[in-house]
Amino acid sequence: MRARKHIGAAVVLMGVFSAGPAGAQQSSASAETLYREGQRLLEAGQTREACIKLAESQRLEPATGTLINLATCHEKEGKTASAWMEFNQVIQESERTNRKDRLKFAREHASALEPRLRHAVITLRGTQPGRVISFGGKEFQPSPGTPIPVDPGEHEIVVSAPGKKTWTRKVTLADGPGTSVFDVPPLEDAREQPLAPSPIAVAVESPASSRQPEADHVADSGGNTKRTIGFVVAGAGVLALGAGGFFGLRALSQNDDSNKAADAARSAFAGGDRSEANRQADQSKSDHDSAASSQTVGIIAGATGAVALGVGIYLIVTAKKTPTTAIVPMIGPNVAGASASLAF
Repeated sequence: MRARKHIGAAVVLMGVFSAGPAGAQQSSASAETLYREGQRLLEAGQTREACIKLAESQRLEPATGTLINLATCHEKEGKTASAWMEFNQVIQESERTNRKDRLKFAREHASALEPRLRHAVITLRGTQPGRVISFGGKEFQPSPGTPIPVDPGEHEIVVSAPGKKTWTRKVTLADGPGTSVFDVPPLEDAREQPLAPSPIAVAVESPASSRQPEADHVADSGGNTKRTIGFVVAGAGVLALGAGGFFGLRALSQNDDSNKAADAARSAFAGGDRSEANRQADQSKSDHDSAASSQTVGIIAGATGAVALGVGIYLIVTAKKTPTTAIVPMIGPNVAGASASLAF
């Protein structure tokens, strides 16, 4: 226990040196404020809220005075195990600092709580290296069959280990003395989760080349798959060409707006209104950039549409072999086009 105290002191000192005097003073002030608020709430009978304030104060700045108030609060709240363990910590600190008044008070309350304690025993079947057990949010490594003091109420037991499925169980412990035993079965092996399938582009695919004779037969009978694919590709090309035309017209309109804003900026500058001139100049630049973007998208969409239309016409005209073809239209606010692939 003393070793843990020294380690804790070292951690606190490291935090103080790294945070600096200002950070330490702020933490101390916050802890003092929380402590006073916790005492006020405790006197007002708001036990649960008081315990929360006192626990946070103790976390920010551990002090025996705060701890004895927190233990008293938990005792009133009915958390017998928490109060009993905190009173025992007060006993150890009071013996070290020779605080007889606190020592007497803590011993009396710890002795009164001990007969009321409820214990939990967790039995573990199987051996799993690295197994971690959490009871009510607190991790521990108990020896098999060792009684552990626990607060009454609802808790969740969580047992985990590397490469194993996590085992959980919610339990409710009654108030008053007694022992509850919980048996944890061997943890099951964790199965690897199957990878989620990647998004697949919408595509039209014809039979593979190994089925060419059958495809030729279908073409001769009038159900020409290749011709159908040609119409689909050509249709996508027409859509892309339409998108290209739309963005082209949009670029012209935005360029016209840019010129109007530039004229307005020059007029405002000539009239001495520099603020309005700057605003119109910024608007002109924004419209010019938008026109350039729309023009680029229009060119790409038009070129892609022309290629798709050409491929579609070729497939329709030469519908003799059954190719593997995929066409993915792409039309959005800032991009338009389509990607096509053929394999004969």
